[in-house]
Amino acid sequence: MTLLQIRDYLTMKAGIQGNRMFPQARLNQIINFARKFVQINLNGLGYKRWEKSATLTPMASISFGSIRVRSSDIPSDMLESSQSIILLQTSDDTIVATTKQEYSPSQFENVCANSFSAPTVKEPAYTRLANYILLFPETIISAVVYYYGALVDLVDDSDPSGVPVEFEEYVIQKALVEIQGDLSAAFDKAKGDQEVVASLGNAYQKFLGVVQQKQVNQKQKEAGVIQ
Repeated sequence: MTLLQIRDYLTMKAGIQGNRMFPQARLNQIINFARKFVQINLNGLGYKRWEKSATLTPMASISFGSIRVRSSDIPSDMLESSQSIILLQTSDDTIVATTKQEYSPSQFENVCANSFSAPTVKEPAYTRLANYILLFPETIISAVVYYYGALVDLVDDSDPSGVPVEFEEYVIQKALVEIQGDLSAAFDKAKGDQEVVASLGNAYQKFLGVVQQKQVNQKQKEAGVIQ
């Protein structure tokens, strides 16, 4: 679906034609928010479509509180989510290691400054702060980050949703939750979000079943079991 198609369908579904609370710009904003909501939840379910990687450069050596760390810019297209980083691969030019260990900035300094708990080259750690990734120990000289890339906001009416067709209806559902929340202070948005997440989870499980069956059929076809 395109932005125009989503907006027209949403307007009709919500019954807000001509409502001054929802000019085109506001509806576009709601749709873009809903798309990222669906994306984040699909990522959490294990969907692979938006996985990306990037070499972190430059790897500057800086002071962070009482410790020395390596610092690099966060990739500009990384999804803004606490779960957007899948994995970091680091190297000191001798030892290559991987880590999923992320700390809050305050925890990071405390853990790294403690000789008993400090991360090592074999078991590094990181934090995110002010659009930077900070890595410890400082002896790390290179790193690759594996992450979820962000969906680009839809701007033109002809822009495609960027969400697989199997899950586009949940963009509509989440957008409806936002609209209902704007229309009524009594509407329970948290409950509405939970219902969208539950429906999305069920749809994803069905999607996996279809994908797995296609893979089985392909293997059988290649083996000559089915024509």
